[in-house]
Amino acid sequence: MPFVRTPMNILDDTIQRMPLLRNLSAEFRAARQEGGEAWARAQAKMTVGLAFMGTAASLYLTGNITGNGPKNKAARDALMATGWRPNSIKVGGAYVSYARFEPFASMFGTITDSLDLYTAAMSNPDTADGSALDNALQAVWAAGFGAMKNLASKTYLSGAGELLNAAGSDDASKMERFVTRYLTSYVPSVLSSARRIYDPTTNEVRGIVDAMKDKIPGLSSTLPPKYSWITGQPIQYMGGRASGFSPAVWETDKNDETLTELARLATGLNAPTGRVNGMKLSAQQLSDYQRLHGTVTINGKTMLEALHNVVKNKDKSPTPVADMDAVDDGLADPMLMRFNSVI
Repeated sequence: MPFVRTPMNILDDTIQRMPLLRNLSAEFRAARQEGGEAWARAQAKMTVGLAFMGTAASLYLTGNITGNGPKNKAARDALMATGWRPNSIKVGGAYVSYARFEPFASMFGTITDSLDLYTAAMSNPDTADGSALDNALQAVWAAGFGAMKNLASKTYLSGAGELLNAAGSDDASKMERFVTRYLTSYVPSVLSSARRIYDPTTNEVRGIVDAMKDKIPGLSSTLPPKYSWITGQPIQYMGGRASGFSPAVWETDKNDETLTELARLATGLNAPTGRVNGMKLSAQQLSDYQRLHGTVTINGKTMLEALHNVVKNKDKSPTPVADMDAVDDGLADPMLMRFNSVI
């Protein structure tokens, strides 16, 4: 069964290059027992793996490599608007994806996800002030969980993870997501690639039928596009049309101070959601809502243009009176208050 064997061989090849996890590989254990040339090859794989993981750690510390990024939708949307992309190396002013270059993508991803988790833990007041032992345990937890998180995110393993997650949950939408992923996996990859070449815009998808349409050229364009609530522009796949045929795709860093501030403050922003007044929006309604949110003008300015003015005049812009107490008590960021007054 090549469709099972191929991804499992990729996984096994990746594990052989990773400390501790390498002992889970039957091939690695066999090489150690055999000794000689087989053991030398296994050791060489491990050395190469350590070199790549060390490189990833160095790049992470200089801000030149990314992992999967935040799960929070508002935070992710704001970060993506800056030009940031997940699982990418920053080269000059562009993010170049490494996601399709296995087994090295898994090694890079494991390190970046682990460091993301550790950084988050150290910036959390509940976990940041522990003893040296506590910090060491946090590092071990982040390394282990980061490795599992990265491997579980792979296409060839995510289905099994979603099934286990759905089976133990009362949330019917989780099982629907699993069934949708399972059924759409039968759409030939050549069609999915052709769809991205023909139409590189991402779409709002609701249910199995929409998910099938989204993978087929011609039918995908009948779905409502996804828009950025920040800019009101359609959201494209990383690399645009090139994502349909090229293993190496990239996105330019916009290097915009306002967008960077939005990303920093994202979790506290009054970002639009898929519900209005308690009512869930349809795919078309959400598409229109996000587009209008970024393009409607008030006093001749779009939301982003108004936010540009706030940043440009940050030393002069007054904090809304209703929020002054929170700012004075150190409970809120003044720029967050100003941004929310515009949004």
